[in-house]
Amino acid sequence: MESYDVQTRIIPERTLLSVTRHLHANETDAFFGDAFPRLRSAAPGVEGIAGAPFLVFYGEVSDDSDGPMELCRPVTRGAGDPAAAIAGAQLRVEPAHDEAFIRIAMKDMGWPALAPAVDALEAWARRQRREPAGALRQVLIADQRTATPDTPVCDLSLPLR
Repeated sequence: MESYDVQTRIIPERTLLSVTRHLHANETDAFFGDAFPRLRSAAPGVEGIAGAPFLVFYGEVSDDSDGPMELCRPVTRGAGDPAAAIAGAQLRVEPAHDEAFIRIAMKDMGWPALAPAVDALEAWARRQRREPAGALRQVLIADQRTATPDTPVCDLSLPLR
């Protein structure tokens, strides 16, 4: 069994602009290509890791299963309603929380390559007697289109109670 470095961090309360879709694996690239630029241009972002865009997986996204999946971008408050500019977008406040995470390199992205890291993260939470406060996430920390195989590109994370 592979060993993973599970870390924790505190995520402050933040405002999220998001779009949720039911997508099969072959539809994700087109969705990201459309949704990322629109979320980016709708409102100013938040600095640091708390401002990194992320995906929330409410179900399996594969050739046979369509999630759903939510793309979120933390935004600054007070800029009106940026969700109004994007069809199907939502604006909500996420409460402060702890999250456990494993940093993932480009070479380890995709399914089923991520499955052992997901298992390790969930096992860590059980051993620590921490309950998930939401669904599994991929926090996007680098551009996968330009990353080398060893470049860290995301944090696989689990919000905790």
